[in-house]
This record gives sequence, structure tokens and C-alpha cells, in this order.
Amino acid sequence: LHMANWPALAAKGVPLYDPMCGSGTFLSEGLGIAQDRAPGLDRQRWGFSNWKGHNEGMWERLRREAQARSKAGKKRKVRLYGRDTDGRVLTAARENLKQVGADGSLSLELESMTDARPPAGNGTQPEGLFVCNPPYGRRLESEDAARALHREIGSVLRRHFLGWTAFVITEHGPMAKSIGLKPSQRVPVFNGPIECRVLEYGISRKKVARDQ
Repeated sequence: LHMANWPALAAKGVPLYDPMCGSGTFLSEGLGIAQDRAPGLDRQRWGFSNWKGHNEGMWERLRREAQARSKAGKKRKVRLYGRDTDGRVLTAARENLKQVGADGSLSLELESMTDARPPAGNGTQPEGLFVCNPPYGRRLESEDAARALHREIGSVLRRHFLGWTAFVITEHGPMAKSIGLKPSQRVPVFNGPIECRVLEYGISRKKVARDQ
């Protein structure tokens, strides 16, 4: 999300859309970043509290500062959209996001990648940030099915998410190429032992000439 410049985009009211949100990780992190909430803010115990060099007074000042920033950040409206084909994980996502303070700006719906569509714009800011971490065919999914899904991601982006910016995390190699779009940025990362790429796509505002 930081690679995608999400803090600045959120400040402008840009929506965050995850078409395969699962339990809501990107959405939860996106909300926390947008509302300036420090990770673990409600924790009461920290291992470093027992270190000999720990400065309790400085730590308490930092905590109070973080709490004040979080309180101010809650006033910021964040537009979050999560989609998934599994109703059970959407239930988990809804509960997880409730725990981090998501409000009426959250939209979670049962939807396939094929049917993914951007939310309605407000007239001045129709574009948004599309993020997803699709399956790579390493678990229950077959490699062929995973590649087909990646092709669908590319097709849906190019046909329906005009003017949007997309960041997709996927396995390095043929899987990434299956998306069929030319990324403007490729950042090497690892998902556990799997070598992956964070791929950035700036989707043209121009409509495709015909459906493919």
C-alpha cells in the first residue's frame, strides 16, 4: 500500500478496491494507514518494556502522540470496497474491519472477478486504487485455473477500471505474464519462499475498441 502511494491517495478521497479481499487484510491496513492509526495502538504489554535501556517517559509521550493522531484520523472518511466469492471469508472480513473501526464507508459484497466493477464516482474523482493478491495455483487451485484468473484480472481492468491504478502481487514468471498488461513498475518481493512481483498498472482512460 505504501508502494502504491496509498497515504496520499487516501487523503484525496480515492477509493480502495480489493476484488479478492479474503478476510480483509488490505482493507484493514488501508483504513489504518488512511486514518493515521499506529499498529498495535491498543496493546498494553510490549516486550521492550523490560529492557534495561527502555525510556518509559519517552515511550508514554510517543503513545499519547499516537493516540491523539488516531483520534484526529478517525474523522477522515475512507472509501473501502471488498469483494470475494466466499461468503464465509466476507463474514470474517466484516468482523475484522469492525474491530478496526470501519464505518459506513465500507462496502463488502459477494462477487466474482469477472463481475468486478468500480464503484460509482462522486463526479470529480471516479478513479481509484485497485489492489489484489490472487492465488498462484500453489494450494488447492490448479495452475491452469490460476492463470485463467490472472487473464481475467487483466481483462476486467482494461475494460472496466478506466483511469484507475492497479497493484497486483503475484508469482514471478508465467503467472505474472498471464495478466496480459504491461506493468509500469515491477518490484521483487517474497511471499514466504515464493519469489513474487508487485506489479503496477496505470489503466488507460480510453475505452477498448471491442471486447476480447
